[in-house]
Amino acid sequence: MIVRIILIVLMFSLWLPQENMDFFVKNGEPQCLIVYGENSADFEAASIIAEKIAELSRKKEEIFEYSENNYINKNNFQTSDCDFIVVGNTSGYFNKKPYISLPLWYDDKNMNGKLDSDESREEIFINFSKNNTFPVFNIGDLRYRVVIEELPMKKLWKVGEKAVYVYENSKKVKFLNNELSPLDFFQSTGENSILLGDPYEKSFPMQEDIEFKGWKVHLGEEYTVTEPSGKIHRYDPSELIYIKRNVCGKEDITIFAMKIENNEIEIYVLRNYGVIHSATGIKIGEDEWSLNIRTQDIEYEDVNDMSPAFKDKEMEYIIELRNYSMLSGNVYFTEIQIPPCGLTEGDYTGRIFFSIEITDSDPHDEEIDSVKMIYKKVTEESFLRFLIKDSEVTEEIMNSYNLISVGGPGYTKTEKGINICNTWTKSIVDRELSRIDWYNSEGEWEYIEDLRTLIVAGKDREATKRAAEKLVENL
Repeated sequence: MIVRIILIVLMFSLWLPQENMDFFVKNGEPQCLIVYGENSADFEAASIIAEKIAELSRKKEEIFEYSENNYINKNNFQTSDCDFIVVGNTSGYFNKKPYISLPLWYDDKNMNGKLDSDESREEIFINFSKNNTFPVFNIGDLRYRVVIEELPMKKLWKVGEKAVYVYENSKKVKFLNNELSPLDFFQSTGENSILLGDPYEKSFPMQEDIEFKGWKVHLGEEYTVTEPSGKIHRYDPSELIYIKRNVCGKEDITIFAMKIENNEIEIYVLRNYGVIHSATGIKIGEDEWSLNIRTQDIEYEDVNDMSPAFKDKEMEYIIELRNYSMLSGNVYFTEIQIPPCGLTEGDYTGRIFFSIEITDSDPHDEEIDSVKMIYKKVTEESFLRFLIKDSEVTEEIMNSYNLISVGGPGYTKTEKGINICNTWTKSIVDRELSRIDWYNSEGEWEYIEDLRTLIVAGKDREATKRAAEKLVENL
């Protein structure tokens, strides 16, 4: 086993993905296609790689414009103190005004193609009619926020006398064109915050060495856990092992946990973690904003169906940027890369992804002349576009793309019968261009330069999936 592990490490070292990124994506443009066996069970492993290629590829922008003339009666107080551009109301009424045709994000968890009241969502709205002080134009209130309907439950891990809470996988939300995974809400005097992070959990059969999400575990004469930074921890494998961190002022956040039970090793890793705190003095362009983290107890009223108000959930969690400047003729909002410990006082710039132009020729009359919003929708390539079957490999494809061939040359049994796992890989092996014994491989990759093909495979489906996960971790 040790000899085999050394061989795998040597093979990995021959061709390092992180040193050959142009093979995958160059200047934001994808350079490769992933080939999977039409009659094999390796589609999942191929999809893991395809999703990573989509993530690395340049995101596309679509421009959407919304405009309305004679937008509002500034003395109309029948809108619960808030006149919408997009659904959103601090008073708690949902769909009081129609959700306009801007492609703001929402999770659509029931896949019905419309925004429902129990779905997390991105919102923008303006309040023009806060009170009857004139000029009303100068006391407008613009807000941008994400509403999170529910946070994941924490899970208790326990071995003997030791116990620790870990976070289960959470749904992502979109805020400032960033995809975030909210995990927990912390409430304190004067300041609230949201813990973000990507939790991963996986079970392994008993083995001497394990690598998972950058962490290394060794079970030999000495039992060690090595962090991605290289820091080594020694431990007693009969106990629950865990490592906690102070994350942006929040103490005792579990970033690694491991337990050995029933001849299996279960590992938990928290990655990309950070905390968003409330903050003031955030400058975006000429305007000053504050960031508020809060909860809200909401009763929704479905006005269109004329149904009675109902209470949706105990509470929602809201990350909200609020404009504290007087609403000028033009307000723009940019994408902001959120640091691990959240936005703080200071200036922020980035690509503009929505802007609002307000025209009010007479601030003392009852109407604002027009409101115009331009919104940019940023989308990723669908990972499905990068997947092709082994039967679809042609000379034109070979000349146009680098190939990642997922699956070995052996046979697999599926509902379609017994077939070759990947005929493209087998053709390479048959031509004696590969130096690896794929029939016994625990999962690895090999670059075939003459064919511009990276084989990612192993002796079976599980080994191939391990190789795919390892490849993605190194990109």
